[in-house]
Amino acid sequence: MELSTLERAVFWILLAGAAVISAAKVAWTLSRVRRGRDPDLMDKLRSRLRKTLLYVPLQISNLESVSLRDPSGLIHFILFWGALILGSYFFVFLVLGDGLGLSAFFRESAAFAWLLTASGWVAIALIPAMFFAAIRRLVKRPERLGPEFDGAIFMVLTTGVFLLAAGAFVSEGLRAFLHGTGYHAPLAGSLSSWFGRSGIEASFAHGLLRSVWWVQVGTLVGLLVYAPFSGHRHPFYGPFNIFFQLARHPRCMAPVDLTSGKPLGASKSEHLTWKQFLEALSCTQCGRCQDACPAYATGKLLSPKAILMGTKRKLESTDNVFTLDKVSAYVFSCTACGACVAVCPMTNRPMELIMELKRGLVYEGVYEAGQQRALKRVSRDYNPFGRRWNQRGESLRLKQAREDEHYDCIYWIGCLAAFDDTVRRIAESTASILRAAGVNFAVLGVKEACCGDFVRRLGDEGLFQKLAEMNIETLKGYDFDFILTHCPHCFNVLSNEYKQFGGNFKVVHHSQFIEQLMNQGQIKTSVGKEKIVFHDPCYLGRFNEIYESPRNVLTPIAGQLMEFPSNHAQSVCCGAGGGHVWMEEEIGEKMSVRRLREISKNPPDVVATACPFCLMMLQEASLILDDQPAFRIADLSELIENNMQ
Repeated sequence: MELSTLERAVFWILLAGAAVISAAKVAWTLSRVRRGRDPDLMDKLRSRLRKTLLYVPLQISNLESVSLRDPSGLIHFILFWGALILGSYFFVFLVLGDGLGLSAFFRESAAFAWLLTASGWVAIALIPAMFFAAIRRLVKRPERLGPEFDGAIFMVLTTGVFLLAAGAFVSEGLRAFLHGTGYHAPLAGSLSSWFGRSGIEASFAHGLLRSVWWVQVGTLVGLLVYAPFSGHRHPFYGPFNIFFQLARHPRCMAPVDLTSGKPLGASKSEHLTWKQFLEALSCTQCGRCQDACPAYATGKLLSPKAILMGTKRKLESTDNVFTLDKVSAYVFSCTACGACVAVCPMTNRPMELIMELKRGLVYEGVYEAGQQRALKRVSRDYNPFGRRWNQRGESLRLKQAREDEHYDCIYWIGCLAAFDDTVRRIAESTASILRAAGVNFAVLGVKEACCGDFVRRLGDEGLFQKLAEMNIETLKGYDFDFILTHCPHCFNVLSNEYKQFGGNFKVVHHSQFIEQLMNQGQIKTSVGKEKIVFHDPCYLGRFNEIYESPRNVLTPIAGQLMEFPSNHAQSVCCGAGGGHVWMEEEIGEKMSVRRLREISKNPPDVVATACPFCLMMLQEASLILDDQPAFRIADLSELIENNMQ
């Protein structure tokens, strides 16, 4: 089809105008993004390119989520590649070909034959994929898509893509009918034959082709203008967001320079980093983070998706101040379990955004009453129970470390085992196992302070750094091979976050060490008859990927080792993390109760844990369930001690 001079001028004016409007909106948005703080994200370029390749063209995160119950990841894969190939088709054959008068060159070139064929097949796949997406989002909409999801926006985009795909069919069929081509797109030949059989005149076909062509141009121009203003901007911002994803593992919170004089956390939008703004713009609103969030699932106000959407609104608003009371109502329910981070297809980190908001609240003096009480106790006596520091672990009667002796390990007891009678039995069982294996160990006693895990995740960075520096200095005064701990929260902080302050220690979780002792024959166990189900703690599994050691420890002593329906990386939080355990009042159902309901239809004899917080929370939950369960809650160290020969 040959455009007249006037038509070509109108086409380029429309296209240039749309490009200018779109570019202006993008430039304005990026100017707002640059208001954020500047993280250093130009390291590990090879790794960044590899992850971008996996997440963008290969769509690995979407394909991994595909199931018979939810095939939306596969649909997104089709939509992504369909839009990419169809967009290339329009750029080559419509913009360059028709717009510059080079249509014959491109259509007669063997180099572009594949694009005609591919775009035809893609158009066939796109139409049912868009229909499925429309049904899923507008008719059978999952809860995770609301309430932020805008159906009108989606209908505009769906209609636009449908018009482009249908237009490609019709236009290629008309071209084949009028001119013939050596490279028929799928269905073009069938449509061409149908046009021939219908007896339409060439003049009518020319007019119809021109009309379809202008509909395509209008649709493209409309989408080009509309896209940067819509809520679906992730196709543009997402690849950059993935490339600039944080190299730091989400198990480690970002270090803070307390001497910089800058506000801690985020009480205003410009206190966030530009990367966090980019994450908000890249959010697809798929709601996977919301589905995975244990706080949202149990009726709390928190929704990681809503936090991201709120950040995007602040980015584009003249009001840059976060409403502290409103923010606190949401973020205090976060258990910092990392489930939202693990499922995000755009590599967003809603949890870290929540942690920055918590830091901002602490900086402004806003606390939840129970959590504030726990922080004050830690500040005064280095534990959250309010017990005097010189009473730490006094009931355990374990060997105290001396600076002039060498030990295989320093056994880090943690606050719960030192002061809570229920949890103390973990330390007693672990110590019994170590003695039976002939391990030379000792504890720090009153020289051990709270590791600071929940302190940091509640937002009190100053107190955390004080605790970290104290503990690092104490540990450096002793001669030992490694630190042993039964608490995944202590394990995570000691092995990962203390490195930010010069504390480079080898840290081993007790499940790993017990597994090693069993493999080396230093302890022997008898085979049990009980059905045991293992609960994966968030900070042992999802954050540190220790899944098999606890199972390897339990398998020899279990009559049957069972699994929760949600296990390994999909494990559901017990509700204790992030300082949530110290909250005075809890909205909705307890997360630990919800966790135990998973096994109500197939109850075990024992629910095994490898975390003192999980033990405490699940023990409490078992007492308040409607039907009192027959199973008991126990740490794996207790089960091993009871089955040692």
